[in-house]
Amino acid sequence: MANTIQPDYHYHLKTASNPAVSPSNKAVAFTVHSFEENASEATTDVFIKSLGNASALTQLTDSGTASLPAWSADGTKVAYLDKNDAGVKQIFTKLAAGSANSNESPIALTSQIAEVDAFAWSPDATMIAFRALVPGQDELAAINAEPGMPDIKVARRIRYRQDGVGWRGDSFYHLFVLNIASKEVTQITSGEGDDGNPNWSPDSKQIAYITDQNSERDLTSHTELFVVNADGTTRTQWSGDMFMVESVAWSPDSKRIAVTGGRDKAEVGGYGLITQSSAYMLDPGSEPVKLTDDTMRPQTTGGGFPFSANSPSMTWTDSAGIVLGADSRGQSYICVINPNSPGEFRLVTGDWQFTEMSTNSDAGFAIVASSSPTSHGELHLVDINSGYVHTVTNLNFGFFDDHNVASLEKFSMQRDGFEI
Repeated sequence: MANTIQPDYHYHLKTASNPAVSPSNKAVAFTVHSFEENASEATTDVFIKSLGNASALTQLTDSGTASLPAWSADGTKVAYLDKNDAGVKQIFTKLAAGSANSNESPIALTSQIAEVDAFAWSPDATMIAFRALVPGQDELAAINAEPGMPDIKVARRIRYRQDGVGWRGDSFYHLFVLNIASKEVTQITSGEGDDGNPNWSPDSKQIAYITDQNSERDLTSHTELFVVNADGTTRTQWSGDMFMVESVAWSPDSKRIAVTGGRDKAEVGGYGLITQSSAYMLDPGSEPVKLTDDTMRPQTTGGGFPFSANSPSMTWTDSAGIVLGADSRGQSYICVINPNSPGEFRLVTGDWQFTEMSTNSDAGFAIVASSSPTSHGELHLVDINSGYVHTVTNLNFGFFDDHNVASLEKFSMQRDGFEI
């Protein structure tokens, strides 16, 4: 007889997240979250799973604090975030499982004074762009203070702290570029405001990013898209008069950018709450072109602020077009958009809620992190053309095989001419 689910269920469940498909399209690296009993924080480590067979998981890290894996262009290394000896998150690399000397210790690539929380390899594999916190004067003094000295904080702005982040003070997130060969790090953005995660152009010459550096940042969730050269020169605004930008994808020829967001405050819901957004195509010197309607909503982080390092994944390939996660009628889908025909898009699969997605090199398939009434935080492979779904991980099979779960019923109602 199956057991009932008890309040301590979260100690028995694991969650797969941060999927990253290898350049060969034969494996996926991802983070596994779990809770130990009596622990106040989740344990996170990076694993690799082959997509070609039912082989067991290969654990790449064992620190309990590693996350956000990303493959090198040749597929031999995996970079990820982890804490250094001082407890500050940095970028590390390790040889991928199956490579020669894959048991060697990880190598730290950065040594920032404050945390790194997002990064991206350049397509030509010569650089890594990353986002790191640049401490303000009070925060820097606290970092350098002698043990036992009082920690004095002064609020000089309205948005001096934020949910999910804590005290911000005068600290801001900015972008840096690491030259792999020389190990030289260059800060490429600055100013009063947070810059979002870096998005390399396919030709490795430019970086697109979201920023809230504007006069209204303490009062509204207004964000813009900028493009900067990899060396930090020639910073250009691309988003025109859009009120908010959420996700970014370069066109294969590095000449256009697809984004999600809204033209005005009414479309996205104002401050801190995204009720509806759309996909747009940006071309320098032209008005944003709307690609989708309100029958679907591109997936968002929920706040629209670039201080969140994990903007939802979106890709643009010659063969598939623009691919992103979307919600419609209470379910999650993969949305495939024709960039050359505004309003033409299709939704692939459904019947679940998924939170993250990674596509293969030509967007023929996607790996999604999803949950359903009988599955918690697993990875699934979805064929973008046929909609065929294959389960990649089965971290919680034992728990759900031994416990009764509630059934889910979907229904709709009509009110004032609207279907709810």
